Amino acid sequence: MNKLLIVYSTWAGATHAVAKKISELLQERSFVVDIQKANSSITIEEYDGYIIGTSIHAGKTIKSFREFIKINLKQISAKPTAVFAVCANMINETENN
Repeated sequence: MNKLLIVYSTWAGATHAVAKKISELLQERSFVVDIQKANSSITIEEYDGYIIGTSIHAGKTIKSFREFIKINLKQISAKPTAVFAVCANMINETENN
């Protein structure tokens, strides 16, 4: 696996910052990494694996994240895929979080 795609949806930019940091760490380990904001026009077939991230706002993932997964479910199910979420509320250890 050499070429990875990081797809992200962000509310205020923090998820993009996390995606960028993940990309930097992977590039240090000789991976080729592209970062794309989630939308319906991304072509993903050329990649060996995917990392998909979203922020959570008001208890929900961003619509573009959900739509990206729905549109590309067949492709992302067939290759190694990781998912991450950014949510300020998760810092509080409550039963709901």
